[in-house]
Amino acid sequence: MPIPKPQTEVAAFLQELTGVQPIETHISAVYCGNRHAFKLKKAVVLPYLNFSTPTHRLRFLRRELSLNKRTAPGIYQHVKAIYHTRGGKLALTEDGQALPVDAVDYVLQMAKIPKQDLFDNIAAQGAITTDILKALADTVFFFHAGLAPITKKDWPNELLRLIDENMISAEYTGLDTEILTQWYELAVRALQARWADFTARGEGGFISRAHGDLHLGNICLWNSKPTLFDALEFDEKLATIDTAYDFAFLLMDLDQRLGSAAANLVFNRIIARNGDAAMVPLLPLYLSLRAIIRAHVAALSGDLGVTNALLRSAIKYLQPNPVALVAIGGLPGSGKSTLAYRVAPRLGSSPGGLILRHDEIRKQLAGVAPEQKLDPSFYTPEMNDLVERRSLDLMKASDFARTIIVDATCRNPHFRHAIEEAARTQKIAFFGFWLTAPLAALEERVSARTADASDANVPILRSMLAATQPAPAAWSLIDTAQNDGGFTEMMSVLSTSKLQVN
Repeated sequence: MPIPKPQTEVAAFLQELTGVQPIETHISAVYCGNRHAFKLKKAVVLPYLNFSTPTHRLRFLRRELSLNKRTAPGIYQHVKAIYHTRGGKLALTEDGQALPVDAVDYVLQMAKIPKQDLFDNIAAQGAITTDILKALADTVFFFHAGLAPITKKDWPNELLRLIDENMISAEYTGLDTEILTQWYELAVRALQARWADFTARGEGGFISRAHGDLHLGNICLWNSKPTLFDALEFDEKLATIDTAYDFAFLLMDLDQRLGSAAANLVFNRIIARNGDAAMVPLLPLYLSLRAIIRAHVAALSGDLGVTNALLRSAIKYLQPNPVALVAIGGLPGSGKSTLAYRVAPRLGSSPGGLILRHDEIRKQLAGVAPEQKLDPSFYTPEMNDLVERRSLDLMKASDFARTIIVDATCRNPHFRHAIEEAARTQKIAFFGFWLTAPLAALEERVSARTADASDANVPILRSMLAATQPAPAAWSLIDTAQNDGGFTEMMSVLSTSKLQVN
């Protein structure tokens, strides 16, 4: 969507001021100079926003500045006016200068963010590492944890309005009516099927004034840390939402740009931090809504390839998949977590399976980051029981809506019985895998660990080995010292089921 004609003079002024062509979206144009960037809101009216007058644009620029000071205070600086001097030329107000009442237009002054530090560009270069993804998930976790909860008893009805409004917006852009009708029917059905769960989110403290537009293009590396910016400012309802719905935009964008492995890592990292497994059955609708939003925005930009891919994904997210309960047991260093994180993205639709890693659950119960070491008081039999009970509670909270992978030593026969019984009760398939490797390999792996959720060392490994029990008879035995660490063998077993294995 081009810059509207009434703003042609302002656009030319900003281009001359910065010496660059703008970076444009359908609702804004950003001019990046040597030190500063200036964001101009386009004088547009869409079904979901009104930037038609300078007064409207000023109000939303001020709101944008206030919101983004929460997460990116080093980036967001001032709202400034563009006005005519006595000589008739356009000029920009100075820092702290009062804004003239007869201003031609207004801009938001920001610190310049290098293009290469924007996460969408980092993703395009294939430079988003596992460590960056974990840091990104932690940034989102801390942001959401710091938000004030808001009660919204009508949250399901708001979602219904969102479905309706996005149907209208998508039709407005000329998207295929038949595909949109299919999406609409699936979305309404998904909402109705989980109406009570969505109601519980609205009443249970999960609604906050969140970011609202949390995709990779609105995240950057700032001072070498993932930083959220460009929060949605033009509609409080659209941004006062379930934090899981806020998070779903990031998951959807990771899936579209980098694939399900990246989305799965961030998905499981968030739940390892916040323990919010109750979001799991709601993600299909949340992901689908985010995909349809991005689809009609992409259509406005004329990118039909991206639009069609997002339309297909919006429908795919809502399609049911068979689920299972998968247990991966064995001694420290046997490769449980490595296999869990390789297998999880391949089970069901993106973001894949939910991993319940007991090392991470223990850290969550202790209120620390997964990589922080704990003292021996957190490794008592009583604490072990608490971790196992928490694992079972998280399974129930997820309502087994996705395949679950339990990553634990599984040495306690009562716990093994409990998870097998859970699968039987839910009438879903159960797969038990018991991993082994020579002692030398186990010791080498444990010794080589850095920044890991497991606190096991070689002495702990040896003490556990001395008290080890035979592998459960019905579980598949996999030697992870062979070939590819047991991945092919595990996938071969899982592929014999009705699971969607990618």
